[in-house]
Amino acid sequence: MLVEASSTPSGDPDTVPFSLDREAREQELRHAGFELALYAESHWPLRLVGENVRKLYSGFSGIARLDESTRTRTLDVLMANVNGRFGGEVTRNLTSLLYLFRKPGALTA
Repeated sequence: MLVEASSTPSGDPDTVPFSLDREAREQELRHAGFELALYAESHWPLRLVGENVRKLYSGFSGIARLDESTRTRTLDVLMANVNGRFGGEVTRNLTSLLYLFRKPGALTA
């Protein structure tokens, strides 16, 4: 059902996701005159049950842009898989990133 939809917001599945491309993000901000003050990366599981899966995925652009009938069918199939194959619960492994930049010479607390 989602054949035309990209599997990642970054486009090509072999491409590093935008926010995870640390070198590019740091280079852009350094070019704009900033310096890196802090970088933090946190990996964490998001456990979702039943209807929470539907709510989360219904907001994804690849699903949200479908016509209502196709969107409903897609979410129904997703829910059937969650409930049938995964016992009603799925875990998504997520990465949260923090990039903190400052102007050179700025005081720190």
